[in-house]
Amino acid sequence: MSAILDKSAQVDGTFSRAEFTYDHDGDVYFCPGNKMLTCKGTLVNDGATLLYRASKYDCNGCALKPHCCPSSAARKVLSRARSTKVRVT
Repeated sequence: MSAILDKSAQVDGTFSRAEFTYDHDGDVYFCPGNKMLTCKGTLVNDGATLLYRASKYDCNGCALKPHCCPSSAARKVLSRARSTKVRVT
């Protein structure tokens, strides 16, 4: 049995993935500023990780941008593919 490592913590002071809320019904994330991050089915890294993106238009005008995505146009969040079951504790 292998351990599941949580690599969501940020060392640069920006928001971690844990600070984003996942909506199972809509299959979207919401950032701390309550803006939606959507997925277009893009698989990254090992082919089993989905990429969710915020709108750069939402991020550009957001007061939380310095704490979220200071060096990029919009925030990205990586999540397991839908076919992978996530343990809830």
